[in-house]
Amino acid sequence: MRGGSWPVAVLLGLASIPVAAQPGGAGTMGGEPGVIDLFPSQSWMPPPPPPPPPPPPPPPPKDPPPLPFLVRTLWLDPRGDVYVVLTAGAQEFRVCAACQNKGFLRAGSTLLGAYRVEHVTRDEVQLTYLPMKRRQSIPLGGGK
Repeated sequence: MRGGSWPVAVLLGLASIPVAAQPGGAGTMGGEPGVIDLFPSQSWMPPPPPPPPPPPPPPPPKDPPPLPFLVRTLWLDPRGDVYVVLTAGAQEFRVCAACQNKGFLRAGSTLLGAYRVEHVTRDEVQLTYLPMKRRQSIPLGGGK
């Protein structure tokens, strides 16, 4: 082989000229390996729109309003039952843990049409704010 000349086998078509491999055959004509299409077909269609952004996360749940109740009285009877008198404005609510006394509210009773008594202990009165189904508690300081 002299400088600048091609081997006879290549010129006669008996050997192929090495061509840089195209990944996945991109740019080849008719699937023929080794032939590069210098003018591949192109689409005049605009590119597809970008995917829509993900929806924003839901807002955090709102807090219920502050409890309108104040502890007016707290006492324990000789058997250890807890009695609490709560006030809300001019209204009074007598609440007990498990008493059967007339006029006292127990677990399941509703106060002000929006709060349900869940339980009464020496440590707290736990209420559920019904419109939001969120629990809130009134600390009692241990009832000692």
